[in-house]
Amino acid sequence: MPKFVKQETEIQTDLDAWLYNFKNMEKINENATIVKNANPLFTKLFTTCKITNYTKEERIMYDQSLKNYRDWYAIEKTAFMKGEIKGEIKGEIKGRIEGKLEGITIIAINLIKFSDMNNAQIAQITGLPETEIDKLRNSI
Repeated sequence: MPKFVKQETEIQTDLDAWLYNFKNMEKINENATIVKNANPLFTKLFTTCKITNYTKEERIMYDQSLKNYRDWYAIEKTAFMKGEIKGEIKGEIKGRIEGKLEGITIIAINLIKFSDMNNAQIAQITGLPETEIDKLRNSI
């Protein structure tokens, strides 16, 4: 890229920054102003370049560390998803139970209002305790 002659202080656009970085890649370090102030992709670019320059031992350690991180992330994500599913199931069950209880309560109220059944008979039909039937009868 011999035709690109701008210095770091003359960079104004993203294209200028990219060209400057490619031309001066081996001279620039991560602390350079152009890296700090420019597109976040430059930081990723320099990180990737640094990784490619690792020795074999450093690369093995890096790969193992990356694998550990990805494993941990997958475990956390799976646990979160399982928790969400359990929560949804519990909520669904609770909603069904509340709905059935509400329906039974409505039946008991209708039996109290429109029949001459006593609390024991209504309790036997609905499955509600007699004390609950008594509370319903007093609230009407």
